[in-house]
Amino acid sequence: MRALAKSLVATGWACVLVSGCGRAPAPAGLDLGGPSGTITWSSPGKHNALPGIDQGSLYYMGTIFVVWSDASGGGGGSWSTSAQAAKCEGSLVGKNGGRVEFSCQTADGKTGQVTVDGRAYNLADGNLFLVSTAGDKTQAKQLKRALREVKFERESLEAFARSDADIVGFFTTAVKPK
Repeated sequence: MRALAKSLVATGWACVLVSGCGRAPAPAGLDLGGPSGTITWSSPGKHNALPGIDQGSLYYMGTIFVVWSDASGGGGGSWSTSAQAAKCEGSLVGKNGGRVEFSCQTADGKTGQVTVDGRAYNLADGNLFLVSTAGDKTQAKQLKRALREVKFERESLEAFARSDADIVGFFTTAVKPK
């Protein structure tokens, strides 16, 4: 009887181990395409500095969601990832001290819901959100850009912006008096 009990226990443990080994691994977290954070920069003393290029604030959740503002007032945000989704929320300080709030949620890094300054967007239409607080009203523009090679440092951001006609055009137009 004792041998039978030992055999049943051994068989039971073997089944538990085998069934555990046969499970599919848990899905990996969503690849954000790099680190996340906030950067603020300015070029003091630069004659004819262009807001958004020579000075600005930027929040990035990897390279899948970026909010780029012409104000160098700073800001911040938080982000989280799980096997199901990546989420972020935060704000950047505008020129007049107001805040431009944003949030995003994506399950695949390509589609999902985004809100910038109270306006809803679809991440599938672009991962880069330009925001100008230069006038009476906040302006925003959504662009689709490959950002994996961009370094989120002042010099790299300025060079990237200057090489992109849409970014230069947006910030140049936004600062012109109406």
